[in-house]
Amino acid sequence: MSPRRMSDEELKAFVFGWCDGKVYTNLHVKSARDVTLTLVFMPFAFWEKPDLTDVGLVWEWLSAAGPRAINGHPMFMTCRLMHTADWERARAAIERELKRREEVVV
Repeated sequence: MSPRRMSDEELKAFVFGWCDGKVYTNLHVKSARDVTLTLVFMPFAFWEKPDLTDVGLVWEWLSAAGPRAINGHPMFMTCRLMHTADWERARAAIERELKRREEVVV
């Protein structure tokens, strides 16, 4: 099963959310040696062998985190899957947006 493609507006919201620190992804989990994806994104604990074809990113809004944490990582009862092509577009836009923010003149 391939994740559905995101609209331009959804991608824009994700990019701003990333830049503002409002999203949490599997990239945050990969950097932790003592935490697995199934502990942070609980739906993965219930999938026997998830088909991650065309999945570029697993993510969720931080506002959706539960009241508990595991070794400093939030825990989510839900997660979103981003298509590989959407992640490539978002990653490029994130780089541009972060650069734009660095160059703001005040």
